Amino acid sequence: MRGGNVTARECVSKAAWGYSYNYGSQEEAEEEAIKQCEADDAKAVTWARNAWCALALGDEGAYGHGWADTASAARAKAMKQCRKYGEHPHIVVCVSSDGEVQK
Repeated sequence: MRGGNVTARECVSKAAWGYSYNYGSQEEAEEEAIKQCEADDAKAVTWARNAWCALALGDEGAYGHGWADTASAARAKAMKQCRKYGEHPHIVVCVSSDGEVQK
């Protein structure tokens, strides 16, 4: 990953999700992620600086999120959290703060 303070952010709503990366601040990344959601009930749920963040969705509105130094660790955290609230979790996005995106 690139050096410096690079931020990634993810948001979720009842009907949509979004993400952003390569922003200089948490606030800028949050604004873009929420903008991508295009939903009135969107809220930012996780962010990472020089790391990875992942978002998992499950049945009946369940979601989980996590951040870590590696994509696999961020995915595992998101899945574990999502399983607490619903069944059939799956990763919808995992993004690094410098822009690598895995779906």
